[in-house]
Amino acid sequence: MRKDYPFLCITICSLGEYTMTVEIIAEIAQGHQGSSDLANLLAKAALAADADAVKFQCVFADEIAVPSHRFYDLFRQNELPFEVWQELSKIVKEKGKRFLLNIGGEQSFKIASDLGVDGVKIHSTNFFNRDLIRAALDRIPRLYVSIGGIHAEELGKFIDEIGRAHV
Repeated sequence: MRKDYPFLCITICSLGEYTMTVEIIAEIAQGHQGSSDLANLLAKAALAADADAVKFQCVFADEIAVPSHRFYDLFRQNELPFEVWQELSKIVKEKGKRFLLNIGGEQSFKIASDLGVDGVKIHSTNFFNRDLIRAALDRIPRLYVSIGGIHAEELGKFIDEIGRAHV
């Protein structure tokens, strides 16, 4: 069964019914541990492995935690300035690959938008943040939305709501 929307396609199929393209996304996440040098090395390693896309988590502690959270300081240490994101994007795009970012709020969205990333992923903790999702749909070419822990009814409502807003 296939249901198309202008911005996404959901395909439910059994093996063999469709030809599928596999895309390898190198998920670097926060593996750089706040080091621009390590982030550069990880991006270059992903490119050397011939990944189709390279994805980082653009983390800002204030977007994902409160100061009293036990990992707040760790998240703060993993923050990277815009100039580092610019360099990482350049390294990836110069090789003809796609540069993707996980975003968690306005600050990381602004970086993704200003960089002109090829796509963003929004974690399921932001599944109900329709303002962030609509902003990404309006400004970013490709949107991935995590649905872990989301009920099927909520997913259906999401598709209907977002679909109507963008038809």
